[in-house]
Amino acid sequence: MYTYFLVLNDFGIRPTTVWFMATEKGFLPDINDVYDSNDRANGYGNSNFKMFKEKTQDEIEALDLQFRTLAWDRVNNASIDVRLFYNYPEQYIPAGQNDWLNQRERTPESWTECRWPYKG
Repeated sequence: MYTYFLVLNDFGIRPTTVWFMATEKGFLPDINDVYDSNDRANGYGNSNFKMFKEKTQDEIEALDLQFRTLAWDRVNNASIDVRLFYNYPEQYIPAGQNDWLNQRERTPESWTECRWPYKG
């Protein structure tokens, strides 16, 4: 288990941040989205979150399929920057999605610097 957390830390995921992430829902970022720790208002760089934020309540409910869990045990989501997927200001979490696990916003302090530089 220690090695698992050590490797996650090398990829930028602080060990205390990982708890309950597998069950949380988020918005898949676009392929060209880049994490921006200074852009809290727009989901830290997730353009799909920005699109969601600009919708009405009726439109949000129609977009339910875009708000989903990430497949941690599959290769389908292997190229996704989890900082983009799990970062959205908590006031925008859709009603009914905040269960007893208390889905929460993760600030830039939740992450470490990735050991390997981004090569987009």
